[in-house]
Order: sequence, then C-alpha cells, then structure tokens
Amino acid sequence: MSEWMRIVAYALITLFLGFLLKEFGFRGSALVMLLGTVSLVGISVISLGEIFSLLPSVGTDGREYAEAMLKIVGAGYIFGICSDMCAQLGQTSLSSAVVLCGRVEIVALSVPFIKRIIEEGVKLL
Repeated sequence: MSEWMRIVAYALITLFLGFLLKEFGFRGSALVMLLGTVSLVGISVISLGEIFSLLPSVGTDGREYAEAMLKIVGAGYIFGICSDMCAQLGQTSLSSAVVLCGRVEIVALSVPFIKRIIEEGVKLL
C-alpha cells in the first residue's frame, strides 16, 4: 500500500473512531481526534525531511528561495489545521484569531520576496 493510501486510511479510521465515541457519549472523543490530527501532522513532518534533503542539490539562491517557500506553505497548512481544530471544538472566535495570525505571519515570511522583486524592478528602470 502506498504512503498516501495509508495516510487516508489512518485519517478515516480516526474519524470513524472519534465519531463512534462521540455518539456513545464518550467525552474524550475530541482528544482522540486531536491525537489523530497530531499524528498525521507528524507523518507530514517526516515527509518534509525528505524534501529538505533534496535542497542541497539546488544552487545557493535557489535553496534560499525554496526554503522560504516551504516555510510559507508549511505555515499555511499548520495555521489552517489549528484553525479547523478550534472550529471543530466550537471555539470560532479563537479559530478566526488563528486565521488572522496565520495570514499576518505568511505576509511577514513573504517580505524578503517582495523586497527582492522591488529591488529587481528598480534595477530594470
């Protein structure tokens, strides 16, 4: 079975188990879902290690940009997952705050790219 199929199967089993526990009135069903989510994020982090191992083969400038882009994408996913978990637990205001903080953080991570684009544009003029 391929890695993505295992991940989907794990997610569906966790979802089913959490749903069953919730239906039977088990108060810890949210904790089961949280643990399943954290486990899946851990699997993704392991996969990211493989991606980062490929970066030395890219040139110095390319490596810098690739690392920054991976940070931006990773931040987007992490903030999205955190926001979804807050919303699932009924904390919509906290979920909105996480989304706002995530957007601000992504803009902050993008500043070096924007600065470089402006510098190159000025050179062309």
